[in-house]
Amino acid sequence: MLQTDAKANAMLDNKTPLSPDSTAPPLAEEAAERLRERMEAEQLRVRVIALENLVIALLAQVPVEQLALARDMAGYISPRPGCTPHHLTLRAADEMRSLLDRATPFRATQFRVAPFRVTPFRVGPAA
Repeated sequence: MLQTDAKANAMLDNKTPLSPDSTAPPLAEEAAERLRERMEAEQLRVRVIALENLVIALLAQVPVEQLALARDMAGYISPRPGCTPHHLTLRAADEMRSLLDRATPFRATQFRVAPFRVTPFRVGPAA
């Protein structure tokens, strides 16, 4: 993230002055703003992926009753009878069901990760 911030700041440092008859921002500032927006969107995508995987890990450990409750909740956020379905609501319900389904293989295998072993750090010649 620091490298991309440095790129955006470097673009801002190279800004061009406005011409006397222009009220639009300089092209360099517009490009820097677009770069910042792309970097922020990328950072959000990374965070969502991380959160999805954490949710899957947590769902793999919950009792069956909580899984049923989560499935019921996905149905609850679907459009109510007589209401117009909204595509984002439908996608959110589908995504909830997808997370529940993706947690299933980890429940069946009781997937466990071995703890990280710390290797001692030595300074100087090896003994």
